[in-house]
Formats: sequence, structure tokens, C-alpha cells
Amino acid sequence: MSRVRAALLALAASILMVLGGARPAGAVHTADQVRAVARQIRCPLCKNLSAWDSDTLPSREIVADVERRLHAGETPEQILAAYEARYGAWILMYPPRRGVFWLMWLAPFAAVALGGAVLVTLLRRWLRVYPGGADSPGAGGAAEGAPGPGPRARRPSARSRARAAAEWLEFF
Repeated sequence: MSRVRAALLALAASILMVLGGARPAGAVHTADQVRAVARQIRCPLCKNLSAWDSDTLPSREIVADVERRLHAGETPEQILAAYEARYGAWILMYPPRRGVFWLMWLAPFAAVALGGAVLVTLLRRWLRVYPGGADSPGAGGAAEGAPGPGPRARRPSARSRARAAAEWLEFF
């Protein structure tokens, strides 16, 4: 009885694969590889789309060439290197992480860090209570029993904040 059950299960699995349009595992892997590699190569005409996403004739030729090379046994790295050698680094959708191209990868992070530093500096300048530092009232210069500055003295007025912003704008 168990042999009959195993044969029926195998037959049912075969029928489901045929009806479901299942492809061999190698074909799925190659199609995924073709898509992955073609998305890393820029369309020579569009320049803002990958070869996979573009409908132009050169892009279709690139996709067909990538598929041919993968079936021939080349690795994705070899294919990308061949296209870079033929067209230059601009053909790659993502600049390589070597040489001067590191600047392209690091520039956005440096810009965010610089913007954050400028923002912190400006906020500190605008929110500064006493521009005089240690000599200002309440910074240890007042007598022990003397009352400190009131709550209104600690916060700059709207007029002084506007004046500081105008001075800052005149700086640039």
C-alpha cells in the first residue's frame, strides 16, 4: 500500500509541476542572474535607465549579450568588467567602489554630516542665552545672596532673535 501511495504522490507532483508552468531550477537561476546583471548596466541611449528597464534596441542587445555570456559560463563580475572596459565606467549604473569613485560614494554622507554640524552651530548660536559667557549675570559673577536673573532674562526676545537671524543672513 505504501508503494502505491508514493507513486500517486509522485504522479500528482509531476502533474502540478507541468500544469503550474514550473521551469528547471537552472533556468530560473539564469533568468534571475540576467536580470540582476542587466540592471547594473546603463542603457547607452537613455542614460537614466538600466538595460533591463529600457525598451531601446541597444538595451535589448545588451540583455541578449548578458544572457549569452552567462550561458557561456562567464561570471557577472566578468561581464560587468567587459562592459566597463568597452564603454568606460559610465556604463555601470553604480560607480565602482575604487579610486576616485569613492568620493561619489562618500560625498552624500559628508554632506549630511556637514549640514548637521552647520545646523548644530547655528542652533547653539541662536539659542545662546548670554553672549558674554562667564562674565554674564548668573554665571557665577553675582553675589551669593543676590537674586539671579528672572525667567524672562534667560530667554532672548523675539526682536533679539530676529536681529541675530538678520546678522547671520548678512554674513552670507
